[in-house]
Parts: sequence; structure tokens; C-alpha cells
Amino acid sequence: MSFCENAKEELSLQQRKLTCCKKAFAYGLLINTFPEDEASLAFETEQECVSKDAALAIKEQFGREVQIKERNRIGHLRYVLSFDSRSGAENLRKIDREEGSFSSVIGFRCESCRMHFLKGVFLAAASVSDPMKSYHLEFHIKDATRAKLLFAELREAGFSPKIANRKNSVGLYFKESGAIEDILTYIGVSKMLFECMNDKILREIRNDTNRRANCETGNIAKSVSSSQEIIAAIKKLEEAGLLAALPDELCETAKLRRENPEASLSEMCLMFSPPLSKSGLNHRLSKIKKFAAECEKISDE
Repeated sequence: MSFCENAKEELSLQQRKLTCCKKAFAYGLLINTFPEDEASLAFETEQECVSKDAALAIKEQFGREVQIKERNRIGHLRYVLSFDSRSGAENLRKIDREEGSFSSVIGFRCESCRMHFLKGVFLAAASVSDPMKSYHLEFHIKDATRAKLLFAELREAGFSPKIANRKNSVGLYFKESGAIEDILTYIGVSKMLFECMNDKILREIRNDTNRRANCETGNIAKSVSSSQEIIAAIKKLEEAGLLAALPDELCETAKLRRENPEASLSEMCLMFSPPLSKSGLNHRLSKIKKFAAECEKISDE
């Protein structure tokens, strides 16, 4: 199963033990359900586990038998739950008429009701990407009015989603890893949250290791290039018979560089007695290259 499917299954299994806030959870499942007449309602999901637990929650809340039918849509098996509830249909129509918020129409009775409502919404309308690939959690709401009211409930819970108009829905989405972790924690997806955080840590370690390796590779390349450049300059002075004419400290530096072509600047600094600073060594090497350039210029003339 995908990361999203695993998260929904974990959350769905928790609801079997739900003793409070059943009403809020049941209406969360119906976030994308619209009454077909005075009483007919239907809920649809791709996961069998979610369909069974949703049927149980709906039956306990509305006292109605739920029919589950399988439907194949473009190669994807879906489960359609159908049931009748006049009170449920009327409450959904009140929401669509904006006669109140989800919390006021449904009647949240305790601090946990909003959390259980969002659990239902997550099962019914959310998608979350695999954190190894990207960070994206989105609630796909088929109606603009319900999207606006859900936005308000998310804000009340402390979350601030971004909004996007999709082809057949309104998307309330999050792309920041911290916000996604907070939402999964809030609704109780602890196992998948742990995997999300673990993947995030591994990715950061991997990226940091790659950055360090690239930096070290770049430094080595620069060091090798610089060493080859100064050795070429020393060779020009030697071929022109001018190496011995350099000041003593430059002759000593040229000799050490030629004898230790792979040594780093730090290692070369320690070869002098007393040891040189990096800036002092760089100053000497620059003078050697300058003398070699002048020598080449004279020979060309």
C-alpha cells in the first residue's frame, strides 16, 4: 500500500475503539457527501478497511443499516456505502446553506470533537505524499462552501492551509514538513508520523553528507589545480635557468612544492622552520608564479 493508504488504515483501526465524538467523526466522513433526496446519502472510499469502519461509525451514529457495493472505476476498485438518514441529510443541507459552521450544525460537545471530525475528513478526502519523495498533504473538497467551512475548522485547530482551485474540487493543502507532521500528530497517525520524521532525518543526513562530499571534492580539485599551476611555473623558471636566482625563501618554497606536489597548503606550512602561515605561503607562491609569468613574457619578446 501507499504511504497515504497506510496512514488511513492506521487511523481507521483506531476508530473501532471510539467511545466519544462519534457524531463528529461520522460527519467528517460525509465531507464530500451530498443528499440525493430527503434522506439518501452515500460515502465512497478506495480502501476496504476504511469502508468497513466507516459503515460501523455511520450505523452507530444514524442507526441505519449501511449497504456496501463495489464499483470499478477505470481499473480502480472503490467501495460505495449507501444509507438513509433524514437528520443527516438535513444537517448537510444546513451546512450547504451556511446556516452555521460544521461545529455548530453538528454540535461539537467537547474539545476532542473537532479532532475526530478532522479524522473523518482525512479518511474521506485527504491525500498525503510519501515523505521520501515530497511533502504534500491535501484535503480535496468537492464544494466551495464546504471547503470554506473546513478551512475555518482547520484554523480553529491551529492549522493554516493554502487554497487551490482544482479541476473538480477545492484543495486545502500543506507543503511544509512541520505542518504535515503537526496535523498527523493531531489526528493520531503516530506510526506513519514516526516514519515521516525518520525519513526526513535520513534525507537531511543524506543531503548533508552529499554537500560535504561535494565541498571536499571541490576543495581537492582546487588544490590539485593550484599545485599543478605552481609546479608548471617552477618548471619554467628551472628551464630558463632562473630558479637559483630567486630569493632564498622563494627557492626553498619552490623546492618543497616540487618535492611534495600532492601536499596541501596546511601540510606545506609545517615543512618550514619555523612553520609558515597560509597567507605567508600563498604570498610566496604568488611571487613564484609572477616571476614565471615575467620570464615567459621576456622569452616571447
